[in-house]
Amino acid sequence: SLKRIIHDIRFAVPFLLGAFLLQNYKCQSGMYWGIFTSTLVLCIFGVLRWDDSPNPMMLSIYPQHNSFGMVLELLIPFLISFAFIQKSKIGKLFTFMMVAFAVCCLYFSGSRGSIIGLGGGIFITMMLYLLFAPGKIFFKTRAVIALFCLLVMMVSIFAIDNVTSYRQNAGGGERLMMIEASYDMWKDHKLAGVGAANWAKNYYGQYRLEGQREKGLNMPHNMPAYYLSTTGIIGFMGYCAYIIFTGFGLIKIMRKQEGINFGLMAVLVMFWAFFIHGMVDGTLITGRAAKVYFLLFSLALIEGDKAIESICKKMAEL
Repeated sequence: SLKRIIHDIRFAVPFLLGAFLLQNYKCQSGMYWGIFTSTLVLCIFGVLRWDDSPNPMMLSIYPQHNSFGMVLELLIPFLISFAFIQKSKIGKLFTFMMVAFAVCCLYFSGSRGSIIGLGGGIFITMMLYLLFAPGKIFFKTRAVIALFCLLVMMVSIFAIDNVTSYRQNAGGGERLMMIEASYDMWKDHKLAGVGAANWAKNYYGQYRLEGQREKGLNMPHNMPAYYLSTTGIIGFMGYCAYIIFTGFGLIKIMRKQEGINFGLMAVLVMFWAFFIHGMVDGTLITGRAAKVYFLLFSLALIEGDKAIESICKKMAEL
């Protein structure tokens, strides 16, 4: 279990690397171009490998379609941000075209969790700006944003319904069984859980429920249930603290910003999208996506510094 914990902690190392580079070399523009280029490459591979993908879900360079969907779910908010940040009309056009390409690939990845995660992340972020930073948004724009939020959720639900129609596993597998079994594990190991590396052994062992058929499962496809069952109340409280303090921290940075900061908005969308997706899948423990998540999260530090710098300038003018 200790080996597995250390393995999962390593996923956050890109955050330290990104923070170091952004703080010392001010390479935000380079990071955005890297996001654009990597998304383009991933989507091109997704199209080229489409014939090799099962029924007809895109895989791109990944062995599993949900990994492709997760990574696109994280990259798309920053692509949208990049489109608004760019001053060149041609640059904006090409970036918005890339956004459209990435959204199409996200749909054809067949990852329902990624679709609802991205839609929910956009919805929550827009509502947060309306509720906590109304002064940053013109009055006439608020109604448009509210309608946009409604449209995003409707499109997300429609997309999920269509994805479900061509997915073989339309019912979502044994997720309810996995959550129930995870709760049973926690009841017998309340303080420290069964161990980060022992979920599968217990699920297919003494906590196997009647009717369980899926093979090869190693987590309950629900992050709260995973931490509760494998790390007990200690790990579960840590996960809750991470979500609560990070969420409030981002909102605090948002309220200190002058105007709308599209970079910070992308971080907010990504954070809430990954949290929502974590209700139906393993996100923070999926290395391919978690490394991208923590690398992109380093942009929040830079936006926080800008907010503090802005406040200091105002105080100096008094």
